[in-house]
Amino acid sequence: VLANVVRALHAYALDKYDTTELGEIQKRAVVTQVRLLYRVVLFLIVILTLAVILLTFQPIKSIGIGILGSAGILGIALGIAAKPILLNVMAGIQIAFTKIIKIEDAVIVQGDFARIEKIYLTHVVARTWDLRRIILPVSYFIDTPFQNWSAKTTELIGVVYLYCDYSVSVDAIREKFFEILKSSDLWNERVAKVQVTDMTEQTMKLRLIMTADDAPTAFNLRCVVREKLMEFLKKEYPHSLPHVRYENLPS
Repeated sequence: VLANVVRALHAYALDKYDTTELGEIQKRAVVTQVRLLYRVVLFLIVILTLAVILLTFQPIKSIGIGILGSAGILGIALGIAAKPILLNVMAGIQIAFTKIIKIEDAVIVQGDFARIEKIYLTHVVARTWDLRRIILPVSYFIDTPFQNWSAKTTELIGVVYLYCDYSVSVDAIREKFFEILKSSDLWNERVAKVQVTDMTEQTMKLRLIMTADDAPTAFNLRCVVREKLMEFLKKEYPHSLPHVRYENLPS
């Protein structure tokens, strides 16, 4: 009965926050908290129920007390075996309140870009861009440094680097870059810059930065900018691409 009450409250909370005016980040944080706390409470209910059932039957109670009284080996063994589970449960509670990860957060784990798909009591399922699933213990996100690209906001700055010959017109590239962004629905119209960030003996390095609403959109926008700028340079400024010069010196 108690478990059914908890399930009903869980469903009510999810439905309530799904229809509120909260922002996307806040809504995902609340959903993550509700789901984690729901699983923790169910876990505690199951443990307490099993304890009550075992203590209800006198023979089982007597055997258990006798074993515990004569030797604590079983208790020590069970404690050692349950330690990873308890650590992950405590880590899950910590995640629920600190909000270091949320459902659908964009993260970098073990060198892969992934989305947090599910958060269970003892483990987390992260979905990579190529639809692989990375299964990680909840304690991983407490003990191991990781990148969360949507901790406070989903907006992301995308960067594209161009290596061009010194003969290129930076103003022409800047004008074309703005034209590409304005014609694309992927750009959120917040940031757009072209800067010369480095110079070598053969080329100069241009950094183009732009903003998008989330990580996948920023990735697609960077691809579009690279493709269109490359076509622009090949067509309008073919000699501005990096190349090696050979000159005949007078003998």
